Amino acid sequence: VSLDLAQLLTPGRRYTATLYNDDPSVQTQTHVGVKTLALKARATMKPLTLQLLPSGGATLLLKPQP
Repeated sequence: VSLDLAQLLTPGRRYTATLYNDDPSVQTQTHVGVKTLALKARATMKPLTLQLLPSGGATLLLKPQP
């Protein structure tokens, strides 16, 4: 799955992106991995690509930085 964040974010603004996705290698009961990224929004950005498991899913939480 590819997400075009340029259409969602305000250009020039910085964001913290927290990605939650199914990851069988994570040693927890839920097998959910958590990854945090720092983003600076631009008018043109490379799409964010997520690798989803056949029965999996993902959540992306975007928070503007002050």
